[in-house]
Amino acid sequence: MKVEVINHPLINLYMTILRSKDTQSTKFRSLARKISSLMAFEIFKDLRVLPKTIETPLEKYNGVKLSDPKPCVISILRAGLIMSEGITDIFDVVSIGHIGMYRDEKTLEPINYIRKLPSDSSASKIAHSPLPSFALLLNELITPPLTIVGSNF
Repeated sequence: MKVEVINHPLINLYMTILRSKDTQSTKFRSLARKISSLMAFEIFKDLRVLPKTIETPLEKYNGVKLSDPKPCVISILRAGLIMSEGITDIFDVVSIGHIGMYRDEKTLEPINYIRKLPSDSSASKIAHSPLPSFALLLNELITPPLTIVGSNF
């Protein structure tokens, strides 16, 4: 799993406000959504596209279309939901999936209680597709890494 740190002044500013003990929950949610939207530009900078020519009212235009399969955004419930909303505000042509999990208090092992992935998602095709594809796993920063590893999507 590739992990990349995005260092952007606006994201850093919003993260500072978001993490403050004085930030109210409505402001927290608003900032988390904004941060996710800003991150979408970096996340999808290498999105695979194919050439596509269209007719405009004046002339032909050489543009692009998305290649298949489309990316899949998978949120770890519940904190990942606001992140998926922020990303789909910017780029809504993705499949959406959800993984619900909690940590067993005695064994500290992650327990899955829901795993809902779209059947056409790149998550289900990654192992079988010759085309470049990816699934974006969304989770808040405070969850221990073993929770993500335990998702087994």
